[in-house]
This record gives sequence, structure tokens and C-alpha cells, in this order.
Amino acid sequence: MVISSRTADGHVVRILTKLELKNRSQVAMWAVQHGIVRGEYGF
Repeated sequence: MVISSRTADGHVVRILTKLELKNRSQVAMWAVQHGIVRGEYGF
């Protein structure tokens, strides 16, 4: 399955808005802090 970059950008905007964050880096940190993904060093 393939999605366009415009579709992906739209999803990112909605995630940022919902989580009240400003950029993708903050989303990554949020995901680590909430145990959704593990950081590079396991924390």
C-alpha cells in the first residue's frame, strides 16, 4: 500500500494538533515517554 506525502503530512498535522505538540521530534519523545516505542538506549 502506498500513500501520498500529502496524506502523510495531513496525518502528522492531526497528531501534532491532538497532542498539542509543535514538531515530529516532540511526538517521538511523547511516544517514548508513554511506552509506545523504546528509545535508542532502551529508556
